[in-house]
Amino acid sequence: MALIWRDVVLKFVTNKKIVTETLEFKNIDEAKISVELQHPNIVQIYDFGRIQDNFFIAMECVEGKDVKDILRKLAERRKLLPTEYAVYIAHEICKGLDYAHKRTDMQGAPLGIIHRDVSPSNILVSYGGEVKVADFGFAKVIRDRTWTLCGTPEYLAPEIISNKGHNIGADWWTLGILLYEMLVGHPPFVAENQMETYHKIMRGKYKMPANFPRPAKAILSQFLTHNPAGRLGCWKGGTRDVTTHEFFRAIAWNDAFRDYGDAVYQVHSRTDRPPVTGWQVLERGSSQVKMQMDSKSCDRMNSATAKFLFVCYQCRTE
Repeated sequence: MALIWRDVVLKFVTNKKIVTETLEFKNIDEAKISVELQHPNIVQIYDFGRIQDNFFIAMECVEGKDVKDILRKLAERRKLLPTEYAVYIAHEICKGLDYAHKRTDMQGAPLGIIHRDVSPSNILVSYGGEVKVADFGFAKVIRDRTWTLCGTPEYLAPEIISNKGHNIGADWWTLGILLYEMLVGHPPFVAENQMETYHKIMRGKYKMPANFPRPAKAILSQFLTHNPAGRLGCWKGGTRDVTTHEFFRAIAWNDAFRDYGDAVYQVHSRTDRPPVTGWQVLERGSSQVKMQMDSKSCDRMNSATAKFLFVCYQCRTE
């Protein structure tokens, strides 16, 4: 069988406490499921495991930017993301979430895979306009509800904050927050500290620009409802209720990304991909990527203070 070299991104969790909690929180079966998620709108995970005391995920390398970086660059120029682009990104995210939510086990029973952090830093857009949801390596497989606190504070659903238990409805809440931020330039619930942010989310009061079109106001209010059962995406029609919403039908977005690279990424250099470091792939087995580090990379690993360290390398796969 021919071997193929792929550009892959390694995500390391270097904080020992987080490593321990992550491995306890995610059992091996859940990790295997996240590796098996293969969809055009999901960043594919090729492998996972440990290197010494560090937990890693090897995932698809997307040549592009995350939405957080795009919005930051536009804010520096005092511009907003064009509405048709925001609609397109949201529509593509829906397809990725729908695939994950509907994944079944070998017996055909729904797994209920939820992401829980559909925030700007976890949405990647390639220079060709492909939209991919990242970080499914930390997703959760649920049968009914889960109570683990997980996610970006400004994006947490009310049921997560109140510890009432949450399911796929939390993903649709976070998509509503993301859509609001893409259209307005900032999340609807922002405060000086995390606890006040939580209070604002629980109060559920936010402002919409006066010039917002009616379909935009409608879809946001339906996403950002406190009752998960009444939230858009949780109705009988599921994802179809979202993708057929008047918001998506009212805006001509289908051709929005034909020239996306020139329209938005002109503020970026296409050559600013992460540099290849001292990682060398020796072999890729069925259960773990086996690698070696040079001394410089070891020093960098040991001195890292951030929770996550991103490294680009090439992975040889069959």
